[in-house]
Amino acid sequence: MGAEQAFYKDPDTLQAAINAYFTSCDIEKEVQTLTKRGDVVTYKRKTPYTVIDLALTLGFVSRQSLDDYVQRNGAKTWAAGIIRRAKGRIEAQRLQMALLGDVDSHIARLDLSSNFGYSEKNVTEHHLIDDRITDEERRLLKDAAKHLAEQRKSLPMPLNEED
Repeated sequence: MGAEQAFYKDPDTLQAAINAYFTSCDIEKEVQTLTKRGDVVTYKRKTPYTVIDLALTLGFVSRQSLDDYVQRNGAKTWAAGIIRRAKGRIEAQRLQMALLGDVDSHIARLDLSSNFGYSEKNVTEHHLIDDRITDEERRLLKDAAKHLAEQRKSLPMPLNEED
């Protein structure tokens, strides 16, 4: 058992910590930004859920340490199941944001591939054709072609492509 589990002795305590994280993100905060013309615009915004923020809130040192913990413990522990559900909630929010255009598509793609295992399968076959042959190879090919032509002449019947 890792040191991380020492923070959470039971499922209710872990779930309460996760719920507190989501609640803190759902509180609208006032944000100010500058427009291209230099005007200050103030609006309210909720904080997007992130795996790294969840990990840090739960006492892990990184997103990877949270993933390692879940993988190490798999379905054997209540903690892994609770964490997987929390990550599912983050994934669902991220997908909704991407579909609604609330997040840049490149950022959404990076986030979904890094944190949730999404991938774009681009299959590209590479064939290496080296048309630079040596003089010796060229001579051997010519000799082989001559040999095949002589053997073809010695056949009792001419080859017919229709047969």
